[in-house]
Amino acid sequence: MSISKQLDNCFCPVVLEQGGKARIKYTGEIVELGRVSVYGISLVRFCSGSEHLMSNRFLEPACTIH
Repeated sequence: MSISKQLDNCFCPVVLEQGGKARIKYTGEIVELGRVSVYGISLVRFCSGSEHLMSNRFLEPACTIH
């Protein structure tokens, strides 16, 4: 399969979306995005229920393919 066909079949988001899921780059933990700011800071919700502000540089969109 060519690279262009593989990219066409990719269902992964390429941007961080409010209400979506993201992966912390260094730990691999999946978090929920409460708010995403254009200034580079997002409010993330952990599985434990806590919420923290985190730089968007440390987050990448989580790819969830069903």
